[in-house]
Order: sequence, then structure tokens, then C-alpha cells
Amino acid sequence: MKPSRWVKAPGTHSTHITNQTGVKTDFRGYTVVPFVSAYRHNTIALDTETLPDDADVTHAARIVTPTRGAVVRASFNTRVGSRVLMMLTQNGKPLPFGATVTTDDKDSEFIVGNGGQTYLSGLPQHGTLFVSWGQDASEHCVAEYTLTDERHKTSIINAAAQCH
Repeated sequence: MKPSRWVKAPGTHSTHITNQTGVKTDFRGYTVVPFVSAYRHNTIALDTETLPDDADVTHAARIVTPTRGAVVRASFNTRVGSRVLMMLTQNGKPLPFGATVTTDDKDSEFIVGNGGQTYLSGLPQHGTLFVSWGQDASEHCVAEYTLTDERHKTSIINAAAQCH
């Protein structure tokens, strides 16, 4: 019996698996990839070009090494929510380049770019962002945000938030 791989990528409905003709995830983000080699490293990769607009993955590929007849799981960490290019400011000035932004679920980290511009993915409609760029209390701030319902018009929402 040939081994197979069970792919778990919640929220990535209809996402194709690279190098597997006709194999894509179901409405929940699951699929089975047949015909893998036993006792060898097998790479399973999501085709990121076919991800839904509201989904992102931290790593698009996994390596599994099944035994003969086994069904092995390849799990992907997914972020489902809006993709946002957010201008983060404090006291009217952009936050420093390289500051770390963490979501309120503490599950995702992002980096502030030039001029306070920050790309964030998997954001819910409302939330809190925690920002730090040093050890002092003055080098930490919190930003509350509410996104407009633009995500049906464009894949990346432009937004701004004031850090306090």
C-alpha cells in the first residue's frame, strides 16, 4: 500500500497543491495527496497564487517522510482575515523602522517599515496591535483599529492607526 499525505490548512479553500495535478483543498482547507514515496523526504507545498484573498500562510511548504502504507499529516499555519497596509503613528510621527507589531491573539508578529508603513495579514475587522521597539516603557504602545469593509473591493486594505 502506497503512503499518502493529509494536508491541513484551515481557511484555504480551493488552494492548489504544487506538482499535484487536480489536487486542491476542500471548503475547510483539507485534502489528501496520493502517491508519495515511502521512507523518503516528500515536499508538500501550497500554491500561494491560489490562496483566497483573506488567507495567508506562514510557511508554504512542509517536508514529510512517511513509512510504507502510512497517512502522514502536513499542517500549515494559516492566518485568515484582512490583508492590510497600515500607517502606524504615535503623537503624529511614524513609528520607528524595525519596531515589532503583535496582534492581540499574540499569534502573529510583523515589522514596521519605512515611514511607519506596516503590512499585516489575517486581521479581524476590529482589534488591538501591540508595538515595541525597545525596553523602556516609552518604547511600547498600543493601537486600536477598525477596518472599513474594503476587502471585497481590493485584496489589500489601506488603513491608519494611532498608537497610545
